[in-house]
Formats: sequence, structure tokens, C-alpha cells
Amino acid sequence: MPEVCPPVDDREPAISFKPVKPRAFIPHDPEVWFAALETQFIARNVRTQRSKYVYAVEAIPGERMCAIRDIILKPPEKGAYDVLKAVIRQFYIPSNGQRLRQLLARHPIGDMKRSRHLARLRSLAGPVNTYSDIVKEHWIESWPLQVQPTVTARLEDS
Repeated sequence: MPEVCPPVDDREPAISFKPVKPRAFIPHDPEVWFAALETQFIARNVRTQRSKYVYAVEAIPGERMCAIRDIILKPPEKGAYDVLKAVIRQFYIPSNGQRLRQLLARHPIGDMKRSRHLARLRSLAGPVNTYSDIVKEHWIESWPLQVQPTVTARLEDS
């Protein structure tokens, strides 16, 4: 005689609680951190600005809280999470100019000819920043100090 197994109830329980476990805060890339956090919010059905704010603040280490002190001490009544996100982005994400300077600083002239170095800097800067003042300043700084004023004057004349 075949063995009879009891029926299996494969339905999920009516209430299923999965706690939000935010990853450690990533100060050098808060965009990725927020994306990971928001994925958890979706998976755990966290919808209110206030709840999102609370989870986000809980995940920020104490030594990083000083940077966002004001919003922690006095959170806004409306849109608390969005405001927190904006404040963190403003503090931790460098401006385009700062990013461009950091990128160009990693590429010294070395043995390259000056014209080739300028072409390389423009290439690294991308189409939006090709002729930016930051690229020009970085290129001029690659010249010897005694020549820099002359190069600057020549560029201003042209």
C-alpha cells in the first residue's frame, strides 16, 4: 500500500516580517549604498519617508553622523528620507570639478610631449569637459614654474 503524505500548505503566512538589514554605509559611494538600501525597502515593503529615514540613520556609523548632524537633531516633518539623501549626497559626493581634478591628477605628464599630454587630458575629461578651465589649468601646471606665466599669457591672447 502506498504511503500517504499529509497535504503541504505552501502558501505564505498572512504576515511575514523580514527586517531591513542595511549594509554598512559607503562614504566614498553613497549612491550605491542608497540603491542597495532602497532595494531592501522594496523587498520589505517599507514605504513611508519616516521609516526609510529611520532605517538609513540607524545604518550610518557614529563618526559619520557629524556631517549630517543638523538633519539628525531636527529631522524635517515631510520628506525626511529624501532630505537626508540630498544632504548626504551633497556632503559625500564630490562635484564634477572635484572629480575631474582627481582624475587628471592621476595622469602626470611623464615622458610625453606637452601636446600629447593635453590631448590625453582632454580625452580623459570627456566630451563635456574637453575645453574646460580645469583641463587647461592642469595642463599649464605641468609646465615648469618659470614658464607657466608665459604660457598663460599666450593662451589668454589667443
